[in-house]
Amino acid sequence: MVPIRRKDGSQTYRLVADRRLSDWIATVRLVAKQAMQHDPPWKEPVGIGLEFRFPRPKSHYRGGKPDPDRLRKDAPHLVAKRPDLDKLCRAVLDALTGVVWVDDALVTRLQAIKYYDDTPGVLISIDKVNP
Repeated sequence: MVPIRRKDGSQTYRLVADRRLSDWIATVRLVAKQAMQHDPPWKEPVGIGLEFRFPRPKSHYRGGKPDPDRLRKDAPHLVAKRPDLDKLCRAVLDALTGVVWVDDALVTRLQAIKYYDDTPGVLISIDKVNP
């Protein structure tokens, strides 16, 4: 279950079928709460950038041993497989609703990418947009 804050300030929960996704969303919310430092959620338009970083599979390395020197020349940089980028973005936007902004409808600009990296996770950058 994922906590969702309604416009009237009350809280409800959304059932998420995948336990890993639910834990991930809870982690994003926790880190966002720490970053906001008790500031109320924004009510102004915002822009958001998301970089989803995934670990490389062993098949990207010669001999199957993860080592930067053994990376295959034909190993892709971008992740062109599941999970879908739009679903990853939706999960982050839902997680930040009620914490960073009052409603994810305030997001007026969204840039996102998913790629392979040595440090898996998501890098989130948010800025207020001048209307």
